[in-house]
Amino acid sequence: MSYQELFVNYLKYEKRFSSHTVVAYNNDLGQFVQFCTKMVGEFNVNRVDAKLVRHWIVSLMEQELSPRSVNRKVTTVKSFYKFLMKEQIVENNPAINLPLPKIRKKLPNFVGENNLHHLLDDGFFADDFCGVRDKLIIDLLYGTGIRLSELLMLKDSDFNTNEFLIKVLGKRNKERIIPYPKNINNLLEHYVKLRN
Repeated sequence: MSYQELFVNYLKYEKRFSSHTVVAYNNDLGQFVQFCTKMVGEFNVNRVDAKLVRHWIVSLMEQELSPRSVNRKVTTVKSFYKFLMKEQIVENNPAINLPLPKIRKKLPNFVGENNLHHLLDDGFFADDFCGVRDKLIIDLLYGTGIRLSELLMLKDSDFNTNEFLIKVLGKRNKERIIPYPKNINNLLEHYVKLRN
C-alpha cells in the first residue's frame, strides 16, 4: 500500500473526514505526486524539499488557480507530511513555513439605511414575544454597533435606562459603556414584560 493510500485511509477511518474532503485531499495529493514525478523522475517522500514544494506553488499560480485553491492544495501536502512524520516515515515537513498567496477578504454585505428603516418601522415584526425580541436585537445591533457576542452576553442590569447607556463586555474582557437610541427603552420595557 502506498503512503498516499495510507494517508487517505487515515483521513477516512481515524480522522473521519467527510467523503468529499477525502476525495479533495486525494486529488490534491495526486496532483502533487504527479508534479514531483514530472520534475524529478519519481516520487520519493524523503526527497521532497521546500524548493520542490515552492516550484509546485508557482506552477499552480501560473495555472491561474485562485489563492484559496492554492492554499488548500498546500494544506493537503502539509497534512500529508505531518501524517508521515507521525508515522516516523520522514523527519521534517517540506511544506511548512512557505509563503502562500494572500486570500483577499470579501467585503461584508450590509443592509441599506432605507431597507433597515422599512424593516423596523413598517410592521414587519409581530407584537408577540418573538417579534419584540427580534426587533430589539436588530435595533440594538444597528443603534449601538455592538458585536453579536456582546449582545448575547447582555443582562437587564447592563442597561442604564435613565442615561440611555449599556455596559458591554467586549474582546479580552474589556468593559465598554455605549450609548443607545432613546426609542429602545420602550421596546426593552415591552420585551422584559413579555419575557417575564
